[in-house]
Amino acid sequence: MALSPVGPLPASTYWRRRLVLLVALIVVVLLARMAFGGGSDPQASATAATPHPSTAASAGPQRPSPSPAAAAPVVAASPAVAPACGDAALQVTAVADADSYAKGAAPRFTLSVVNTGTTACRRALGPDAVELRVFSGEDRIWSSDDCSKGTGQGVLELPPGEPRQLTVQWPGKRTKPGCVTGDTAAPGTYRVSARVGAIVRQGSVFRITG
Repeated sequence: MALSPVGPLPASTYWRRRLVLLVALIVVVLLARMAFGGGSDPQASATAATPHPSTAASAGPQRPSPSPAAAAPVVAASPAVAPACGDAALQVTAVADADSYAKGAAPRFTLSVVNTGTTACRRALGPDAVELRVFSGEDRIWSSDDCSKGTGQGVLELPPGEPRQLTVQWPGKRTKPGCVTGDTAAPGTYRVSARVGAIVRQGSVFRITG
């Protein structure tokens, strides 16, 4: 570019044109710098443009805490119930407490029931299930049921080999059902027998003396 304008127009015209071009060039340069981020701090711009991960995102997805397992219900175990004793598994005896008694005495009889099996079983041994009787020959003299006021089956568990015993006293007189009392038993030979359900067993033989 020549310092002195050459042409048919006045020199002032050429100088104004140069000034306008110079201003336009400066404006273009400034706009270009602004368009490409000129004048700003590249470090600050990069920091502002880069997102920082949050603490929750860096820690990964949160898993719910496992809830404690529900406590299993405690079921109380029911005790095992022993089976019923069959007649064949029972040994039944009736024993007088002496071999002879004076007339008017009150002999005592012991009924004993033993489970001869190998496992425990259950049997009714209450007033409604057992009975002691006294005979003289075929003559029925007395029964423990005649005057008994007790009732009930009285089911008991019988461990193997362990006797269950019941002691009953005979007043020494004749009786009938309904607690009808008769004469004192006369001297002679007598026999006690026992009944447990359908089981009937003969027991001790004893004498009443005059």
